[in-house]
Amino acid sequence: MSKTYINFVDSSYSESIGWNEISQFVKTFIEEHPEPEPTPKLVDDIDLRLYGNGAWVSFEQMDSLRGLKRETRLMEKIYGKWKIAGMHTTIYGFKKEE
Repeated sequence: MSKTYINFVDSSYSESIGWNEISQFVKTFIEEHPEPEPTPKLVDDIDLRLYGNGAWVSFEQMDSLRGLKRETRLMEKIYGKWKIAGMHTTIYGFKKEE
């Protein structure tokens, strides 16, 4: 499992490889940001491509705190259940008013 975040707004990024590293990333994030975030709107425009026991999923979503972001998932079907094998998030932020 791998997870990457790229944030064009503040030029930050992170990469976590393996469940232990991802688990620690999530724990640290929750400790640093204890207030719950608003639930994003459901996505209805999803690009999905199936490849046997694998799938590639991509969608854009408006995040009320971060603005526009593109999410991509690499999925694997293991014992009949879909599991996330890779995650990539690119954050573009809010459009600047001209």
